[in-house]
Amino acid sequence: MESDIKLLENYIVNHPRKAASIVEKLELEAAVELFADLPIKLSSGLLSNMDRYHAAITIGKIDVKLAGAILELTPRTVAVDLLRLLGEQNRHLITDQISPDIANELKRLLTYPKGTVGAHINPAVFTLIMDYTVEESMERVKAHAHEVNSYIYVLDLEKKLVGYVTLKDLIVADSQKKLQLIMDSNPPSLLADTSISDSLLNDGVWQGPFFNIPVVTIEGTFLGVVSKHHLSKAGSADDQAVTRQVIQAGSALGDLYQIGLSSLFRSS
Repeated sequence: MESDIKLLENYIVNHPRKAASIVEKLELEAAVELFADLPIKLSSGLLSNMDRYHAAITIGKIDVKLAGAILELTPRTVAVDLLRLLGEQNRHLITDQISPDIANELKRLLTYPKGTVGAHINPAVFTLIMDYTVEESMERVKAHAHEVNSYIYVLDLEKKLVGYVTLKDLIVADSQKKLQLIMDSNPPSLLADTSISDSLLNDGVWQGPFFNIPVVTIEGTFLGVVSKHHLSKAGSADDQAVTRQVIQAGSALGDLYQIGLSSLFRSS
């Protein structure tokens, strides 16, 4: 068993993304056992390379003391992402296990005032990394079909928003091309600390093609999305009535797209 762990450690260090992809396919109980057996620093590195949704589910099932120790060594942006995806109770239980200075920093990063865009973020968003090949990207799309939206946001290795692709882009592109060669760069986005009233005046994002607007930090780190419909409701501005009707129709089309996408992969 010890030799198996050593081999696994070497594989995780040398092939972190591939190792993370394998762990994502494990049954949850097996993944939890694996993290319990691995050194904490190695667990942190593995967690950082996993899909955020699967990583959050896994960290939420791990013993809270161990989860706190792992997140304490995890890059702040990743730790915050995972804590956002956890329920409030789990979030508090885990941060209580982290040293006060780091826990307070994480809590500060998690908190946005009520009237800002950041207070309305949905962090559970399927994303791809810019150095994935088209083939790797399609494998992830198939594995997470129920999470895929019309537009797929592309991040760099530091989790900064750098572009977006559509499913059509992936289908027609050369399978060995990197995403950075086929993506549309610089998608419109909103800063998390922008007030909702100011966001409603941002023509760039409202005229863009997205139903859900990417939300980033001032450094460009991707935090999640906020729907145009949600923002227009939260803003409660009288002159947004027409915009809301268009957005509601767009959201319905987005739902139909997701249903069709899931059906496509079930039949393939």
